[in-house]
Amino acid sequence: MSATKLLAVQNHDELVLIPINDIVCIQANRNYSIIYYGENKSLLASKTLKHFHKKVHHLPTFVRVHKSFIINVNHIRSISKHREVALDGIERTIPVSRRFKPTLMARINRITI
Repeated sequence: MSATKLLAVQNHDELVLIPINDIVCIQANRNYSIIYYGENKSLLASKTLKHFHKKVHHLPTFVRVHKSFIINVNHIRSISKHREVALDGIERTIPVSRRFKPTLMARINRITI
C-alpha cells in the first residue's frame, strides 16, 4: 500500500499538509497562490505559482492551462468550446490559453477511455 502524497503549504504561522489528490487547482495571485482543494476549501499560500508548478509538474494529473492556473485533470467536469474548464468544487470556470490547450488535451487523452 502506497502512502498518500502530500503538498506542504506554509500559511501564515502554520504548515498545512494537503493530499495531492484533493487539490482541484492552484491559482496565481501576485506573489501568492490560492490552492483550491477538498469540498470548497481554499488556502492562500505565500509562494508563487511558479513554485507550485515546480512541485507538481512531474505528476501526470497536474497541468498548467493558463499563466495563472494549474489544474488537476481528475477534477474536470467539462471543457467548453470557448476554452474554459469547469472543475469540481469551484463555481467559476478556469480559462485555458491557446498555448496550453494541446498539453491539456494530451493529458486528458491519457486518462480517458
